[in-house]
This record gives sequence, C-alpha cells and structure tokens, in this order.
Amino acid sequence: MMLARPSALLRIQEAAAAGAAVSRFSSTDKKVGKRIKTFEIYRYNPEEPNAKPKLQKYDIDLDNCGKMVLDALIKIKNEVDPTLTFRRSCREGICGSCAMNVAGSNNLACICNIDEDTSKSTKIYPLPHMFVVKIKLGEKQMHQSIKEREALDGLYECILCACCSTSCPSYWWNADKYLGPAVLMQSYSNVINDGPFTCRWIIDSRDDFAPERLHRMHDAYSAFKCHTILNCTKTCPKHLNPAKAIGEIKSLLTGMKTKPAPEKSLHNQIDVGHLVMEDQLDGGMKENELIEVDIGTNVEEENSFPRDVSMTDSRDYLLETTSFKMITKSLVNLPLKGSFLKFKQTACVGPSGRRFGVGETWNDDTNTYYYECKADGSYLRASIEGCIHHDKRGKVKIGERYDQGEYTYECQRKSSGAVQMCSVGCLHQGQRFAIGEQWPDGDFVFYCDQKGGRCQKKCVGCQYRNKRLYDGDRYQKDKTVYQCHVRRDTYGHKPVACVSVDNDGTKVERVIGCRWYVQDSVSKVEQSCHLDGEQAKIITEGCIYRYNGFDTIWLTPNTYTIWNKPDGKPIGLACKPASNGAILVTFEADQASFQASGLKYDSPRGK
Repeated sequence: MMLARPSALLRIQEAAAAGAAVSRFSSTDKKVGKRIKTFEIYRYNPEEPNAKPKLQKYDIDLDNCGKMVLDALIKIKNEVDPTLTFRRSCREGICGSCAMNVAGSNNLACICNIDEDTSKSTKIYPLPHMFVVKIKLGEKQMHQSIKEREALDGLYECILCACCSTSCPSYWWNADKYLGPAVLMQSYSNVINDGPFTCRWIIDSRDDFAPERLHRMHDAYSAFKCHTILNCTKTCPKHLNPAKAIGEIKSLLTGMKTKPAPEKSLHNQIDVGHLVMEDQLDGGMKENELIEVDIGTNVEEENSFPRDVSMTDSRDYLLETTSFKMITKSLVNLPLKGSFLKFKQTACVGPSGRRFGVGETWNDDTNTYYYECKADGSYLRASIEGCIHHDKRGKVKIGERYDQGEYTYECQRKSSGAVQMCSVGCLHQGQRFAIGEQWPDGDFVFYCDQKGGRCQKKCVGCQYRNKRLYDGDRYQKDKTVYQCHVRRDTYGHKPVACVSVDNDGTKVERVIGCRWYVQDSVSKVEQSCHLDGEQAKIITEGCIYRYNGFDTIWLTPNTYTIWNKPDGKPIGLACKPASNGAILVTFEADQASFQASGLKYDSPRGK
C-alpha cells in the first residue's frame, strides 16, 4: 500500500486493497513459447481469514507483453486472472500509485523493467509496513518570489510512493512514532489547524507557522530517529534526496539554521493559524474556490451577491458562482468596492472555536503555555507569549522566572521556536542560586546541578565550624574522627576512627576495629576502637602484667587477682579504670582489701 498524494480541491483519493482472493485462474500448466517468464505474486483474501497468504505463479510470454512489470500485471489481470488487484494510474512514474516490492526492491511497477532472464521467476509483494489509507486534501495557489520557489526544487517532485519509508530501518521498527523519510521530506503538518490549507512546507516562504510545526517535532522520534543510513535516497525512483531534507529539518530543530524571512507579503496569502483572512479578488470569486474565514459577512447587493447572509457553525465557506455558503456565527460588514471584495481580520480563535479579541489570552489544550491575540499590521497573529505554572495556577511571560518548591523556572523560547518551561536554578531559604553555585545548609554544602535539562539539589560536601569539607576530608570531635562522606544517593558525617593518647601525650587516630597496646616496663593495656551509634569509642580489652620481659598475667577490666611469684612472694594485680581507659596496679597481697576495693576478684594465677 502507498501513501496518498496531493490532488485537486476537495478531491478524495482512495487506496485500493493490497491483496485479492487466492485465485482459481492461476497458471497450472507451463506455457510453451520462446520467452516464457514466471511471476510469483503475493496473494491474500481478507474475506477468508483462515486462508494463509501465498505466492501464486503466472506464466507470461514476453514476446506478447510490454517491457515493464506493470504491463505484465495488466496482462495477467486482463487475460489470466481477473481477481488480481493492484493500484495504478499514470503509467509514467509520476503518480506513484503502482509502488510495490519487485524482486526484493521497492519500485514503481510502471518504470521497472521486466527481468528477461526466463530461468528464474520474479517475485512481487505489496510494500512492507504499510496500511490502507484515505486522505482528503485541498490546494490553494499562493504567490512567492522565484528565489523562494526555487527552494522547493528537489522536494515537491516527491510522488509519495513510500519506497523510501519502507526501505528505512528506523521506520520499520518505529512506524508509530517516527514520521519516515517521505513525510519528513514533504514536511507536512496537520496539527495547527483543520481544513485544506494546513498541509504546507516548513521551508515554504508562504508558511507562517514553521516554529509551531517544528515544536511538534521536537522529540527523539519525529525527525531525530533518522540515522542517515541513506536507504531512502538510494531507493527513490524520482532520484530525490530525502536524507538531505531531513538533515535540514534537524538543523532547524537544533537552531543551527533558521528559516529565511519571506521576501514580501501578498494579499492572497492565507493565514491558517487564525480564523480570519484578508483577500482581494479582481472580478469576483472563482467557481468552487475554497477560502477559510473566521467571521460572518454582510455583502452589498451587487454582482448577484445576497445581502445579510446568515451563517451556521463552522469556519469555512465555499463560493459557488454567485452564491455564498457561509459558516460562522458573527457578522461583519464587507463592502464591495468596485470589483474588489475585502475581508478584515477581527479575532483569533482558541480551543473549541472560542474567539479572542486583540490583547486577550488563552491556554493551549495541555495547559503548558498560553497564546495572545496580537495585531501585526492588517493581520492578527495567535502568538505564544508565555508558559503556565506547574501547578496550573499562574502564568509567566517568556524570559520571566518564578519559584516553586526548591527550584527556579524560566519560560524560554528555544532557537527552534518552541516555547517551554525550563528549570534554571535552585532555591534555598528564598535565595536563588544559579546552576553551578554552592551554598551551605546546616552541616552540609549543596550544589545546584543540572541533569537531563532539569535542575537538582546535590550535596557536594560537609561543613564543620564554618569550614567546608569535601568527600574524604576529616576532623576530630570529642575523641572521634569524622569523615565527610558524599555519594550519589547518600551523604553524611561518618565516624571512622578514635583519638587515643600515647604515654608521651601524642594524639593518634585509630580506625574503627583497630587494636593496640599502651605499655610501660612492667605492664600493657590492650585497647580497641568500636563504633557506638554516631560516634567512635575506645574500649579497654584488658591489662597484661609483664614479668622478666614476658606477658605473664592477663586481667579483664575492673578485676584483681593475687599471684604467687616464682620466688614465692605473693603480689596483688588490679586492672583499674583510668582517664585513658585502664591501668595495671601492683600492690602487696595484704593490701588487697584496700587496693582492690570495688573490683571483682579473679582466680589466683601462678604457683
């Protein structure tokens, strides 16, 4: 199946069905002749859902057939199988109706030569990845300069046969989102308004709504899904360059290029963005000429035009010889001066057909931005003037900012013409910070970062006693060593070590889990650093009595014992609490009641 192409005013172009019933007319016996060519044609009858698609063979004598594939198809339909259905029209490679897949390549059957090698068959399929469509289009001649007209060369010749789109891998897998080479090169847009004058070229000098059309294409699929594989350019039967046209659209979307301003403005130019137009016609309207208007009219009695024509509810009217068919609600006087009939713009139209006077505003359908009806000479323009707050309760003009939550937003007009609300900074206690700026907040330092086009508050460091610390920096507080810990999702002041004091008064940082000894000539105290909630603490593991240079007796904290020395003299040993954790005390055995008061007795050790 193929895309529909532009036609005359209000002409309806219908696409025919891509397949037909599996036929009883197919060739069963091999024809006899010098040059018998076999064609295998894809057949499917949608009225028989249980029947599977199949390739049906037809034998054609090339000596009695034209040179093109379309000639063979017509011969098969006329002489062999009348149920064969296909689409055709001009037979000269102009209309694009007969686009199909011939021998594995998308082509036009009317200009595709038959492969005269009779030893192999030619397989014919419908175009892949396509649907039956029905399109109604209109035409309106509009004036432009020769230079402006030349800008369309290499574009307007497209016959919309869809050979390019169906050769594009991006279109195969993203047909629901990616517009495809044919549509992009044509640069059609029917999203701004309804009616016959909405399908216009983005680069056409007569189109005033290129920014709005580009805005609707500003996503990852509409145009940027093109990866410049160039299958479209290679397969185009009209030798056009869709890839180049798509590249130009990307340049407009990214702001690398801008659309040139039109050289001049003519009275005949139709403004599709508004309900009202201005036109001057010499000698009366042409028969069946379609004109889009916004307001009603009250025509003077001349040239058989009726006076005080009443109107119904729509926006178009059709002039048929000498009578009006008016479609709108309000009235305005349109005096007929000589042979000229002049229309004057009086209002802009918003959602649901509501009219807005000059200076009035209205929101778009999604409540994302708002329009204002503005006078531009003798014309009116529906101009995007600003954005809607995220909570939908307020408005902000283009270039202005407002604060919401922890961030600052600005309504911006991009180089492509699109208008959108962008986050441009962070907010802390009523003070704005631009992207890249830092500020302290309590025990931490934050940074205004931007990711994916959005601002976000990001912790980049800590603060202690008005000193900024960054990831990995340490400081001491209450015998605990804290480290500034900053990760993607977490941040904090992390206790990592204890502060111990050696015998000489030197402060030493001991990491959590570390064990060490504080010793003199006759004793040792074993200590360790442990995490206790949000701080690190030094824990005394025990006291060790050294005799003749060897570790001999080990006591747990807050205990004592009586030990008989090898020389037979008993002594008392006690592991007492001290400012640095604990201390080993020795005393005479008979002083145990005094020296070991409050301590727990441990079993005597030694001989």
